[in-house]
Amino acid sequence: MREHLFKGFHPDENGTIEITLNGEKIKGEWVIGDGIHYPKSINYKGSCWIDGMQEKANDWVHVLSETVCEYTGLTDTNGNKIFNHAIVAFHYGHNKDICEVCFESGAFGLGKSYPKKFDYDELETSVANATENDSYFVGNDNFISLWEIAWNYNEYAGENLHLVEIIGNIFENSELLK
Repeated sequence: MREHLFKGFHPDENGTIEITLNGEKIKGEWVIGDGIHYPKSINYKGSCWIDGMQEKANDWVHVLSETVCEYTGLTDTNGNKIFNHAIVAFHYGHNKDICEVCFESGAFGLGKSYPKKFDYDELETSVANATENDSYFVGNDNFISLWEIAWNYNEYAGENLHLVEIIGNIFENSELLK
C-alpha cells in the first residue's frame, strides 16, 4: 500500500521559494504532510490545510489549494518522491521526454501537451533491450501510466523508477514544458 502524502505551497513573504500562480508571483515554502482538510465554508475559498508532519501531530499549515499535489507512491532515479504536477525527464532508448506528472483515467502518469506524443516504437525497443520482455503499453499518444513504466521495465518490485528524474514542477518551472 502506498504512503498517502500531500504537498502544498504555504504563502509566506519571508519564504525562500517563489512560485507563479495565475500569473501572480508568490513567495513561501512547500509543506508535505499526511493529512489534508478543505473547509466547506465559502469564506475559505481557495484555502486548505495540510498536516505538516512537523515535530508534533496535528500541526496544520495553511496552503494554497491550487498547489496541492498528491504523492504517487513512487520515487525517481535519485530517490525523490514523485508528486503530481512535478516536471520530469523520462529517459528511454535514445529519447528524453519532458513531461508533467498528472492523474488521468484513474492513474498517475506522464502527460505531454498535444501535439507532442510518446515514441512507442522506441519504447518497445527500449523495453526489449533492457528486459528481453515484450512491452505492454496502452498506447495513448500523450499519456503513459507510471505503473506501465514500472511493469514494462521490471521495476514493479520497488518504488523507484530509474528512467524518471524530477527536474522541477509546474509552479516553479513551467517553462520546462515548452
